[in-house]
Amino acid sequence: MLTTLLTAALIVGAIPAPDSACRADFAVMRAQVSGGYAGFDAKTGEAARFRELTDSVARAAAAAEAPDACTQALTAWVAFFADRHLSLTDRLAHASPDATREAPAPPRRLSVRFPDDSTAILTIPSFGANVKRVLDSLVAAEWPRLTARPYAIIDVRANGGGGVSSYAALLPLLYTAPFAPDRFETRSAEVNIAGLRAFAETPGLPAALRRAMLQLVDSMVAHPGQFVRTEPDSMLRFDGVHPLPRRVAVLVDRACVSACELFVLDARASAKVAVVGRTNTGGVLDYGNLRPVDLPSGRRRLFVPMARSRRLPARPFDVVGIAPDVLVRDPAADLVDAARAWLASPTAPPPSPPAPSRP
Repeated sequence: MLTTLLTAALIVGAIPAPDSACRADFAVMRAQVSGGYAGFDAKTGEAARFRELTDSVARAAAAAEAPDACTQALTAWVAFFADRHLSLTDRLAHASPDATREAPAPPRRLSVRFPDDSTAILTIPSFGANVKRVLDSLVAAEWPRLTARPYAIIDVRANGGGGVSSYAALLPLLYTAPFAPDRFETRSAEVNIAGLRAFAETPGLPAALRRAMLQLVDSMVAHPGQFVRTEPDSMLRFDGVHPLPRRVAVLVDRACVSACELFVLDARASAKVAVVGRTNTGGVLDYGNLRPVDLPSGRRRLFVPMARSRRLPARPFDVVGIAPDVLVRDPAADLVDAARAWLASPTAPPPSPPAPSRP
């Protein structure tokens, strides 16, 4: 999958405007979503309900007297698609004070520890672009110890995603047989082509990424109105299977989303991996490759997913998420302790067999 364009700044009319710009924001948002969102046709099957909502939001946008009211109306329209990758942010919105809200938990750090001679525990709170180099180095440095223990735990709870390349160093550790990673295809549309061209001109963009963007643009121009594939349906293979670790638990929660969930799918292709958790993952992985659009008001930014998974429509995960293979029902149980007990249990059932791979 192509690198998420969250850090690119495609600006569509970022000129400050009065509150009456709500109607213009909605018009541009509708055009960008209907014209470029990879899930638009699939998500608007209930046409009558969608038209009714659109008309209602258009009236609310025209009548909005305050920016917050405008943002609320536009957010209701985006929520119809039930896709957290398709999102609207208001850079000037005021957070409501909540005296009862708990203090946020301290951020977790990327780390590896070896509590004993049998288990390695990797904690990976993000797959962001800035994580790849650090995680690659950590895995390389600890490879002898990682491959000398029978059990491993990879904790990706509260991992908000990033890029699939960030977790590439982990896959040889888990590998048992060739598998087909999740592949994406991009919607060829004028707004998406324009966005990719603008992204390709980003100062400091690596030359290889710029070439990939422009190659995709050429393919989209040659296939208007279609979904363009940038990767073949090839299997991912590694040179061999490491005997250790022989069992791996991947810890998840509802805050494991996007590229974190793609990692979970790739990990589950291994016969030695089981997903452990109290809940499903967050369910934000059917549509991706986000294109940012600044709306005419200058205060609202829209993120439009340009690509869809080639799993669809057979295996959707949005909203529902990925269910754990090992469900920990005790709310008081420490999940790491529960995973360690399961890994070491001679009577523990094997992980669920991986989903069939495409040839």
